[in-house]
Amino acid sequence: MIQLPAQTSIKQSKAVLRHLHSHVHDRMAISTQNGLVIVRFADLLYCEAMSNYCKLHLKDGTSVLASKPLKSINSFLPAREFVRVHQSYVVRFDAILTASRNVTLSGGAEIPVSRSRYNYLMNYLRARLPII
Repeated sequence: MIQLPAQTSIKQSKAVLRHLHSHVHDRMAISTQNGLVIVRFADLLYCEAMSNYCKLHLKDGTSVLASKPLKSINSFLPAREFVRVHQSYVVRFDAILTASRNVTLSGGAEIPVSRSRYNYLMNYLRARLPII
């Protein structure tokens, strides 16, 4: 809950709320064993399920081990930017360089595409990209 000082004008309050609203949707706070880590969606390359944990791989080559399963993390990711390609993987759409039975990402990682999600991925790519 956000509390503003009592003498804050309505105009100032609306400006603060607009600022908060515009920045909340570009990142998420990840609960780890060492506390909270703030991760911007733009920095996230892909997520990998690891039993009841989820490893978030970032563009700079580092990773964060979240204390939540992939299903929980995936529910917070913007659907327009991320696609689930396997029971154990969610990848960033604009990081995909090649797509077949595996996707190759801009960071060099090769992620498997499950048989059950292959057609979904191809339709997703066709809808988002001109295919020549």
